[in-house]
Amino acid sequence: MVGQNRPLHELPESHVARRTVIAHTNCHRHCVAKEIPWPGSGKEPFDQKWHSKLLGREFAFSSFAYAFISFDLVMTEWNTHPPHVTDAEVNDLVRIPLLRTLLTECEAAAEQTKNVHVQKCVRQIHEFLDLWDESIRLRIQQDGLEVPRVQEPDNPRQELFPGSPWLW
Repeated sequence: MVGQNRPLHELPESHVARRTVIAHTNCHRHCVAKEIPWPGSGKEPFDQKWHSKLLGREFAFSSFAYAFISFDLVMTEWNTHPPHVTDAEVNDLVRIPLLRTLLTECEAAAEQTKNVHVQKCVRQIHEFLDLWDESIRLRIQQDGLEVPRVQEPDNPRQELFPGSPWLW
């Protein structure tokens, strides 16, 4: 969403919020819908399945990409600077470690099967998640607020897929 994130694109190239938006766009471009054999693309489709300990079931890299990368990242708080930590920021701070756990599980499976395409995407998504986490924390700190302490949720599946029991 370049329009809503336009002020972030005007920040210096080294600014973490700008880098977060760009990293997300690159993850979306390079890692989503890659399991599909697109005619004429000349590219081999790729995916990776594994048994997720976090979710307690089989999961696939493509499912991860659609659920957690294929969305419009709008960093509203960087544009509006609300005088409080938003629910969205707290939710993201809770979810990001869970996403890292899923990626680490996927990465182990990709290493075992020597799936270099998924390994590359996993590294790219880890970098995005690191930037996203850092940008949330920096916004909160720069606006003079206290970064909330987040705990691992009792039910990670519910946290990752709220209101969507069909995904578990």
